[in-house]
Amino acid sequence: MSKFCMYCGKPLLDEAKFCTNCGKAQIFETTFLDNSAQCAQIEGRRNENKETIKHYIAATWIGGIFRMEGGGHIYLTDKRFIYFCNGILPCSRFIDLQNGKFEVDVPFCNIKQISKTKRCFIIETQDNSKYKFYVRNLDQWFDIISKAMNPG
Repeated sequence: MSKFCMYCGKPLLDEAKFCTNCGKAQIFETTFLDNSAQCAQIEGRRNENKETIKHYIAATWIGGIFRMEGGGHIYLTDKRFIYFCNGILPCSRFIDLQNGKFEVDVPFCNIKQISKTKRCFIIETQDNSKYKFYVRNLDQWFDIISKAMNPG
């Protein structure tokens, strides 16, 4: 699996400790993907969705107080939005993605609205759940998700 810079999103060389694009040090901890069963489950969903449009290391926005950069991964496919939290973080009480979920898998048909604030984008589902995510290049992400949801 390719690794990406948690700051600028560019691909990293194998075993790189610093990004060749932005020069920032990379911190790699045991992640959600190290659990083979969970990894297979995520990979299966990604494969069933045909095409991953974009992958990015993201963070969750928690109560407007605490954000954790590199807190998880976002996969955007041609049919759904998937976020999963790094494996080391669920033990933290700060990560509480509405009702203790550490993974968000929302088909586009279940998304009622996507909006953005100054620092994060918000996905609201048909069942009125709201998920907030902090990413760099917020405007670019908002445009990509909007286009993926409304192709044409």
